[in-house]
Amino acid sequence: NGLAASYEVGGARDPALATEAQFHCDRALALDSNDPAVLIWAANALNMITRPPKGLELAKRAVELAPTNPIAHLYLARHYLYLGQPEEAMACLNEHERVAPLFPWQYYIAFNKAFAHFMAGRLDQATCEIDKAALLNPGYPYTWIAKTILATMTGQQEEALDAIARLRQLEGADSLDLQLARIAHSYPEGPARAALQGMIADAWRRLPAT
Repeated sequence: NGLAASYEVGGARDPALATEAQFHCDRALALDSNDPAVLIWAANALNMITRPPKGLELAKRAVELAPTNPIAHLYLARHYLYLGQPEEAMACLNEHERVAPLFPWQYYIAFNKAFAHFMAGRLDQATCEIDKAALLNPGYPYTWIAKTILATMTGQQEEALDAIARLRQLEGADSLDLQLARIAHSYPEGPARAALQGMIADAWRRLPAT
């Protein structure tokens, strides 16, 4: 999972990381493909390194074997998001909250709920959840990417610039290419990807250099 996460957070620009992560997933599944923990983490790694994600059946099986494991529901939700199924993702996130109301990664749940609402066109609800995610963990860069996009789409230009400023503070004034690569990895090629990248690039260029 660490290798896969490094690949995803790095904007999917180092294929060697994905290859090594795939090797370890294959090895773990060969050793025990009925262990829910193996299924959960292999599914999540595959979700981060493959497009479209290839771990959906593993994630579903993990939930079947361990229905009270909150991580299983969370990572199944992540698969549904990347497959363009926001309502299925939201159902998984709701089940996650039911089985683990005190789950420590509350910012991550809020972020994924924002993602689901955004995909379903519920921008007000998406904004509410992304604001919650930013408050709970201001050090998570994807939150500021999402907040920039949502603020731009709802005409809140000052909020968009503030979000870009926070992103620059976290990752540097020269990290625009990284942010665009992250969006490219998260969205299928096409008009939606280009539009989202354009929003980030435009806000980035409008923010005065410091």
